[in-house]
Amino acid sequence: MARSNTTKAKSDEGSEGQASLMLAGGDALADVLGDVDLPTTGLEELDASDIRMGSLVWNFKGIVNEEPVAPNRFFNTITEEVTAEEELALLTLHKSNRWTEFDQAEQKTKTRCSSWDRKTGEMDDGTVRSCDGCPDKQWRRDPESGKRRRNCSDVANVVGLRLKDGQPVVLRFTRTSERPWVDYLNRHIIGKRIVNGKRSHMPLFAYPTRISLKMEKRDGTSWAVPVLERGEQHFSREEIVFFAESAKAYRESQLDEVRQVAESSPDEATDDEGAPQVVDANEFADDDLGGGDAPRGKNHF
Repeated sequence: MARSNTTKAKSDEGSEGQASLMLAGGDALADVLGDVDLPTTGLEELDASDIRMGSLVWNFKGIVNEEPVAPNRFFNTITEEVTAEEELALLTLHKSNRWTEFDQAEQKTKTRCSSWDRKTGEMDDGTVRSCDGCPDKQWRRDPESGKRRRNCSDVANVVGLRLKDGQPVVLRFTRTSERPWVDYLNRHIIGKRIVNGKRSHMPLFAYPTRISLKMEKRDGTSWAVPVLERGEQHFSREEIVFFAESAKAYRESQLDEVRQVAESSPDEATDDEGAPQVVDANEFADDDLGGGDAPRGKNHF
């Protein structure tokens, strides 16, 4: 996939502890046109439906360019890139409920029930039921393993912007990746800001986040879990405001697009009780939507 050249922004001199990005992201054409006000760009009817939003998937034992994707690599459903780590500005979180099971006969993960609003769930047979008091959301002790578990678990659907190119992406932190996500929030976000002498939450997008993957193994099953690291330098005031406006836009007008991307993303190839599944990456080359201009630039770690 062809891409325009991008340039890196220089750090603000004397801004200690502050990361500097280029909000508008330029290329060689910017040097030619400068600030010329063109009468048209030919894109007057461009809207959100024309801008694709991808998802970053891990534990995806799919086929890309006739090669299997390792579970500890990210697969981008739009660009079809396979990467070991990503640097992101995390914008906003939307939590949903999801009950999945691995079907041994068909060798794939199946969604038994899901709820985007965590109020009403729809089962795979079309049955609609309330999440309030749902027995599949309740913790119980498995008679065979003796472990506490529940069928339905929380899913953290997170919208982020890739810092290298400004592409919006969705990440889904499901059952096997919930712990590192919650640990990251508690370590760096929850209650980490003081406003007028009162403790508050740090904005999710105040610092860049690097995410990579490591392998874990239990009872003969191996799977990858995310490793999240906060950058040492926070974004500038201008950039944080930009990210806040972007996060608000996603929450207020583009949450349906986020849902489409999240729910159309391939399931994890393994979970804590599952087995590998093989998925053709070409099935996800045209997933929907979302986006906007975004910062892009230097390394902050």
